[in-house]
Amino acid sequence: MPITHLWIVRHGECLGNVDAQRYPGPDTELTTLGKHQGQCVGQRLAALQITHLVSSPLLRALQTAQIIADQAQLAQFEVWMDLREGNHGDYWCEPRQRLAAAAPKATLPAELGDAGWLHQTRNNQQFTARCARVLDQVRQRFGHADRVALVTHGIVASNLLHALLGIPWSRPTWFELANGSLSSVRLVPDPAAERPGWELLPPVDVEVEYLNDVRHLLPTLAAKSLSIQTGSCSYSSSYSSSRPWSEEENKKVYENDNFQTPSNKE
Repeated sequence: MPITHLWIVRHGECLGNVDAQRYPGPDTELTTLGKHQGQCVGQRLAALQITHLVSSPLLRALQTAQIIADQAQLAQFEVWMDLREGNHGDYWCEPRQRLAAAAPKATLPAELGDAGWLHQTRNNQQFTARCARVLDQVRQRFGHADRVALVTHGIVASNLLHALLGIPWSRPTWFELANGSLSSVRLVPDPAAERPGWELLPPVDVEVEYLNDVRHLLPTLAAKSLSIQTGSCSYSSSYSSSRPWSEEENKKVYENDNFQTPSNKE
């Protein structure tokens, strides 16, 4: 039976997000804001009781995943090469020793060599194929009671949503996902049994609970006084510090994570 809950996490803000000309290359480390974003998303995922964490092999994702693992008190997390970002051209990325130091809880695959590793995506077909492999691996590796978070990148996350929702690349849709955002989907184990004879709500394999959710990040935006748009809702930060949320503030956000499925709605 497949897993029921999957969270897709975009990594925290990195130096390349701030100034790609000053910090060129395919992989840069997290900014101070990015680390705070990791703490906030980690607190929220800890409250959601995730059981497994999987990360991209790129430095910014590994640093984010390490912070999440610490917050969620996970002893280790996996690293899947297919979760790396899409890119144009070939790049030589960080050596294994640097990645291990940045993410000591990560189980690094053999492809991450001592001298670094080659980051490449030949074409769109190759890219979409590896995103499909990620979802196949999720379904094969995890069980019904598992609650899994994937730490990845903007283009990959958007493509994963394409694959989950069956959106064809002949008519692509772009999902704008902020650094440190959460997108939650429920993989329905038995659609027909869950919605027997529901004409207006027919059985589906995947339910989207929320996309690009940044409620947990609002305190981290104080220094920039940013406005973030998520779905049809707009949030503007006016907080006086970039601290993680207090227990009481977290509770207010997490209460809204207890979504009801159609089978138990009135």
